[in-house]
Amino acid sequence: GYEGEILDIFDEFDASKAVVWIDPLDGTSDFVAGNLSAVTVLIGLAIDGVPKIGVVHNAFETSDPASPGMTIFGTQEHGAFRLDFDPKADAKVL
Repeated sequence: GYEGEILDIFDEFDASKAVVWIDPLDGTSDFVAGNLSAVTVLIGLAIDGVPKIGVVHNAFETSDPASPGMTIFGTQEHGAFRLDFDPKADAKVL
C-alpha cells in the first residue's frame, strides 16, 4: 500500500488502475453564502492506490469578474506550481 513514499515517475499507466476524483464545487456552503474566494474545483488522480496528481482551481480568486482565477497543480515528482493564464496563448499551447 501507499505509505507516503514517492514512487517511480510514470509515463504510461493501466487506466483500469486509475481513480479520478472531481469535486466541481468544493465549498458549497461558502458559495451559497457568497464567499466565492473560498470556492474551488478539485481534481485528483491516483494510480493503483498511489496519489499522483492534484489540481485546485479557484475561479473566484479575485473580485474581478474578468479574472480567469488561479490554478495550482502538483505531483509527487515535480512539486506544486501555479499556472498563470496567458490570454495571448493559442489553442495549441493550451
